[in-house]
Amino acid sequence: MNNEEQTRNNSEQSIMALARVSSISLIKEVLKKFFWGSYDNLGKLILANLFWFLFAIPLFALLFMKSRIHFSHFLILFFPFLILLAPATASVFNLTFQMIERKNVKVARDFFAGIKRYLKRGTVLSAITIIMFTVGFVDIWFYANLRSLKILSVILTVIGFWIVLLVALIQNYLFPLMVQRNLSIKDNLLNSIYLTFDSLGFSFAIFLISLAVWLIMGFSGLGILIFFISIPSFLYNLALKILLIRKYGMEGEIFEEKRGWKEFWFPWK
Repeated sequence: MNNEEQTRNNSEQSIMALARVSSISLIKEVLKKFFWGSYDNLGKLILANLFWFLFAIPLFALLFMKSRIHFSHFLILFFPFLILLAPATASVFNLTFQMIERKNVKVARDFFAGIKRYLKRGTVLSAITIIMFTVGFVDIWFYANLRSLKILSVILTVIGFWIVLLVALIQNYLFPLMVQRNLSIKDNLLNSIYLTFDSLGFSFAIFLISLAVWLIMGFSGLGILIFFISIPSFLYNLALKILLIRKYGMEGEIFEEKRGWKEFWFPWK
């Protein structure tokens, strides 16, 4: 290997290492600000989630009664109830972004105002997401049970899995972009896909963190009532804001956080 090739390889390795460090530093910053931001807004996050839960009652009641009703009836009710949650979910995302921006949030007033503001876009984005998830899961279920075409069924099942994973990663950005950048539905989808692939490591890390949060909230029972959507939406909004400012140089202010465990245990000092 000549000197020119060695220099080029060393440069490429340095760039890759820098990219990895950059992604890790972004994730660390997100986690730190997520912890303290949630801590500072705990009461508002609980109240916002309680309002959201009012809209979620029909869906959770249906899931609770799933074994008692026919599967076809369950499906007929499941998707409308899921869509019913879309404006409320969008409104919670708007609330948590305002908290991150340190605005004077009035939860009850701003929650219902957000439902009205994001009724159309939130519903359409949720419908598109549900359709994409459904296509992926149906593909996995159908081809995983297809015995006649073994190799082809494996390939198509894997494709379905990647569709589901891609849609899950895109969720990092769909609603945050809607409330932070006020994009059209088309631009929202295109930018979400771009951010997912352009920051794949970061996107996957945020997805795993949010998945862990949802599992904890879901299994705890009480977490569904007080934090199920408010905490993840706070994480998604914060992650997008930090990514756009730190990596893409967009305008915005990230408030510095210099507190430690002493301030956590003794906030009055």
